[in-house]
This record gives sequence, C-alpha cells and structure tokens, in this order.
Amino acid sequence: MDSYQIVLDDDLLLDYYQFKSGNMLNANRTTRLLNFYKPHLTNVSQLIRINKGDNALKQQLAQAGYTTQSVQDLANLTKLKLILSSTNNLYPYVNVMGNDDLDINFTGTFKNTPRQKAMDHIKSLCAHANSIFIYDKYLGNKTPQLLNNLFGLFPTKKYSLLYQRDQLSQVTISAWKSINPNVTIKEDTRGSYRDFHDRYLVIDNKIEIILSSGFDNLLSGTNDFTYVLRVLS
Repeated sequence: MDSYQIVLDDDLLLDYYQFKSGNMLNANRTTRLLNFYKPHLTNVSQLIRINKGDNALKQQLAQAGYTTQSVQDLANLTKLKLILSSTNNLYPYVNVMGNDDLDINFTGTFKNTPRQKAMDHIKSLCAHANSIFIYDKYLGNKTPQLLNNLFGLFPTKKYSLLYQRDQLSQVTISAWKSINPNVTIKEDTRGSYRDFHDRYLVIDNKIEIILSSGFDNLLSGTNDFTYVLRVLS
C-alpha cells in the first residue's frame, strides 16, 4: 500500500499496457490517462480480465494478497483511494476524460517559507495579460503597502483590471493608476465570484489562480499558503 496511490479501471489499465508496449489504440484517452497517472495497484483477476501481465507479476501479486478484490476494494488499499475511469464520475471514480469535480492542477504549497517562486510565477502568468480579474472579499481591508505590493505583480503595460463591487476603494484605484497610468480599473458586473471564501486571479478568462489563504500570505513568508492553477480554456 505504501507505494500504490490509485487504481485504474479495466479499460484504462489496458490503455496503460498498450502505451508501455508502444501501441496506443486510443491516443486521446491514453493521453488523458497519463495526465492523471500515479503508481497504480492491480490484482490477478484484473490482469486476467484484460489479458495482460506475465506469470511472474501475477505470482507476485498473489503472494501479496492482491488476487480477486473488486477495483473498489483495491482502491481502499491505496493512498488516494481513487479509481481512474473514462466513463464514471461518482466517487471513488475520477473521470479522466473531463467533466469531473476532481481534476489535476499545478499547486504550490509554502509553510513558513519564502514565496518568491510563487510570486515570480504569478507575475509571469500576468505579464502579457489583456485582462486580469481579482477577487478577495476582504481586499478593501488591506493596508496600502500590501495593496501596492500586490499591484506590483501585475503588468506595467496597458490592460484591464477587474474587481468585484466594494472590494477596491477609490483611494486604492487612484494609487494603482498613479503607479501604472496605462491600466484601466473597473468593476466586474458579472458577479460570478461573489461571496466566495477563497481568493482568485483570473487571467484573460483562460487561467484561474486560487489562493488558499489570500494575498496577505502570498506576499508574506509566514504561515501557510497554497495556490492552485486551473486552465479554463
């Protein structure tokens, strides 16, 4: 169990073996599988069902007790307790073909350590943006110094900065425009993030950055901070 993280449904396990042999019959599905892949657990019954695995592997699995369990029971023996599937969205399955609440994203976690890599990454993602949406329902309570440091992550070129109603004061807007006269700062009226707990940056409606503990902890070296990147389109 220590080294096994997930289980593959039968069709994806077959794709995995075909990929290893250089014979991808379903290239799109195999590519999606590889995006999600972690070390997997299988058993003798599953290998027999898909007609894969040599006798040595089957003997090794049998000696370890992995013989006739269902894929659901196998999943309970793994670290993540998940089954990758190409069709099923219900727990413990994760549909690698999309339309699932569980997805694979890049994340960075910092615990009482400098966040320079995170800041450099976010600054690079924003560098060529035409539009940046910022959301933090407590943004209006931040100090001017923190707000100016936050604005320093954004481009110095012409772009639109969008915010939710009441989250930026006119004083902050004026201060930011004095730093970059080319920026257009305006209220976003869609309200799609209103009253959310987490903090967000959305870049050109293509990339969403979720900040677990806010911009304060992004710009600080204390406490814990995690950011998650999601490709929207």
